[in-house]
Amino acid sequence: MKHILDNKAYSNKSLLMMTTKDGRASETFQFVTAIVVALLFYGGMEIYWMTTIGIGVVVYSLVWYIESLGRGSAILQIMIVIAAFQWILGPIIAYHWGGETLKYRMYVNEEEYMDFAVPAVMALLIGVRLIPAKVNLNSIVSFMRSGELRDRYIYLLILIGWSADILVSSMPASLLFVGYILSQFKYIGLLYLIVSEHRHRWIFTIAIFLLSLITSAEEGLFHGLILWSALIFSYICVAVNITRVQKLFVLSVGMLILVSLQVVKSDYRQLIASGIPLGETKVSILIDLVLGSSVQVSTGESETDIGSLNARMNQGWIISAVMKKMKRDENYLEGETIISALQDSLLPRFIIDKRVVRVSDNFEKFTGLVVGKNTSMGISILGEAYVNFADFGGVIFMLFWGIFISLIMKIIVDFSNSFPTLVLWIPLIFLQMVKAETELVVVLNHGVKTTIAILLFFWTAKKVLGWRI
Repeated sequence: MKHILDNKAYSNKSLLMMTTKDGRASETFQFVTAIVVALLFYGGMEIYWMTTIGIGVVVYSLVWYIESLGRGSAILQIMIVIAAFQWILGPIIAYHWGGETLKYRMYVNEEEYMDFAVPAVMALLIGVRLIPAKVNLNSIVSFMRSGELRDRYIYLLILIGWSADILVSSMPASLLFVGYILSQFKYIGLLYLIVSEHRHRWIFTIAIFLLSLITSAEEGLFHGLILWSALIFSYICVAVNITRVQKLFVLSVGMLILVSLQVVKSDYRQLIASGIPLGETKVSILIDLVLGSSVQVSTGESETDIGSLNARMNQGWIISAVMKKMKRDENYLEGETIISALQDSLLPRFIIDKRVVRVSDNFEKFTGLVVGKNTSMGISILGEAYVNFADFGGVIFMLFWGIFISLIMKIIVDFSNSFPTLVLWIPLIFLQMVKAETELVVVLNHGVKTTIAILLFFWTAKKVLGWRI
């Protein structure tokens, strides 16, 4: 490929791990920042001591993520930030600033919840960091310089993604997952363009995200677009050697947009359901709502209080409902849902009959709450850890879950020695793992099937089509 990385700028870059010297300095900065902020909160507020540690974990995860941008893909950092925000920060806000409703509330007291959630997130963080995965961009640079990676291969990846976006709604149910995976190829193709310094990479970036915005606006679902934006931004930071000030600026703007989306999402769906006014489109309505909300948020005039906004971030209320019910019933499953998830993900249908379940089945079973037919809620990995192993066992499970995730990352990185650009496909494999609300069966199903699909694609591209991607 003729559009290649500049060797001088990237020869010492690591895609997944910072250099040893910078890494040590950065880790010291992360710990010190977390401790200082936690102590400030502890001194300024009368809060439970484990909650104080939780604040430190949230700060540490955020600083770790920011420091990792420009040094690596930051996929695992994104996962930890999401977990810390939804499992710790959201509940802290709910306990101390309110905004609860009859259903969306914390079902156990602060001490009981934090004594489980904070150590569990810390265990996940430790597990993720135990097995570092190093890969240098030099292997990708060398491969791209070989001239075997053609522009048309990347264009075809993007075309496959766009075509699947259009066709997936008309596919039979048995092919929906395949269609979904293929639709994500557009983002992978974009990563190829970004890392290879393609001369039109920013044009493609704008085009892909505009089309994704239109699709998200049509469906009223923005989670995927937000997640891919964060994942791709981490690769952009590597490609353009972004400064800390630039990182903070982009993240601040992104946070403002994210908050604005959360504020207007409910109103937007109601407006769309009531009919689109003549001369308007779904995207124009969404943009008008977001811009109006952004002005309100930035000037402090938002009519949406912090509590109701936090209800969208806080996943702790679900885990607290699980804790309340399981403590009352004292019928812990001792790994039952873990075994079922492994069977459903790894064993083919001709060996074992697969369960037909709704996403909300575990939610209703383990919280005792009921959701509407069109609403999907899961109890999350953390909720499953408690359902199976209670407090202490749940923390130990989260440690091993973190180790498992880091091990998977290490295996993929090792495979990239034979397939250099495989590291660009990691976001697709980890797409469900980084979500804090997803249950184990969904995570494993996605990871296993996506990995198989990617390997089949690589094999087909090489053996049948004669590509090298």
